[in-house]
Amino acid sequence: MRASVFKLQHQSATSGVTPSILELLAFRDYGKIQDYAGETWLTLKQDLLQTLQNQPDWGIGEAQVDIFLHKGLIDDAIKTVERDTYYASELVHRVMDAAVSHRPDWVIDNARRRAEPIMEQGKADRYDVAVNWLKKVKAAYL
Repeated sequence: MRASVFKLQHQSATSGVTPSILELLAFRDYGKIQDYAGETWLTLKQDLLQTLQNQPDWGIGEAQVDIFLHKGLIDDAIKTVERDTYYASELVHRVMDAAVSHRPDWVIDNARRRAEPIMEQGKADRYDVAVNWLKKVKAAYL
């Protein structure tokens, strides 16, 4: 990452705390990052958000979504979950809940695309999942 991350690591290392980069990218540690960064927080925050926005395939989707939603970056949260194909993804549900007033068209299209195959293929054991997706469609229309 950028120089500000190095400063953060150096400051953390000299004070006896040595978080790894992956620990820094977990939402539960997001508040700690500000403490570690001290005066470099404003620069580090921008670097961290830029890194999260530009690295969608790190396998840290949950942390990315948590941070983006916390910061009100709905479009970035949407980008993070767009490739999530799990038929019952809780992460996508969370992003839809946040995006329903900001991007209702995305919620409608995405939720329908997830519900329709379940119904069309007659997967009765997954109808409850389809209903949950259709509830998102209804909320977005309202």
